[in-house]
Amino acid sequence: YTQKTFSGSAALADYLRDDGYYLYGAQHIVIDYDGFANSQDNFAGVIYIANDVMKLSFLSKKRVTVRADLVIQQRATDFELELENIILQGAGKMPNAVAFDESVSAPQTDLVLSAYGVYNAIFCGYNAPNGAQGSGDGMLQHAGNGGTGGAGGCAVSAAGLLLYTEGDMRFSGGNGGDGGDGGNASGLNNHGSGGNGGRGGDAIRCKTLEYFCVNGTLAAEGGIGGDGGAEGQGGFGVNRAPGKKGSDGAGIAADETNVLRGEI
Repeated sequence: YTQKTFSGSAALADYLRDDGYYLYGAQHIVIDYDGFANSQDNFAGVIYIANDVMKLSFLSKKRVTVRADLVIQQRATDFELELENIILQGAGKMPNAVAFDESVSAPQTDLVLSAYGVYNAIFCGYNAPNGAQGSGDGMLQHAGNGGTGGAGGCAVSAAGLLLYTEGDMRFSGGNGGDGGDGGNASGLNNHGSGGNGGRGGDAIRCKTLEYFCVNGTLAAEGGIGGDGGAEGQGGFGVNRAPGKKGSDGAGIAADETNVLRGEI
């Protein structure tokens, strides 16, 4: 691979655009934190990875937290993400911390994730929106119901995930948004029902997962479902109720899981 190496987000100023970064120009982009003074690096926007980039590496001899969302452009071949002692914390600008661009079609290529060092992790940083609050009643008009909370995002979303680790690896999905409260009412009007909470996000969402671990374990935690909204007050409550709590996300949402070596 042709290669370009950068020393952190500050060195990528030439790649910065309005809504994030656009990485291109080499088959292998390396973000090397050797000698990096801080324990955290914050990217100002989403990292968009051009389809001519085959591999992206975040490397560190000591543990570094990197706040960024990665969007991988559609491609004909698999894409490789390499981590070394990195906690990749989604910045919350996209629902999924690491995902293929789904604006055109569902991802068809696989993500090859290689993790070196003692510990690596990918956490979804997306804050799912809460449901809208129900409107109050009006003249001869019942109060409105609360809206449903948004679904939580994933740590990783791909058609297939090929995961190789040399130490402990952890994934965590985002929590669902809370349901909106039902609107209040007066007189003979009905108050509103509470909205349902949003579903928690899956930690890993893919069709197939293949896992090989040299040492350590893989932990994958789905996000917590959002709380249901409260039932409105006042008036009458015919067929009205509080919202239901959203279901929790799955740790691994895969049609097929093949553990070649290691423990989940």
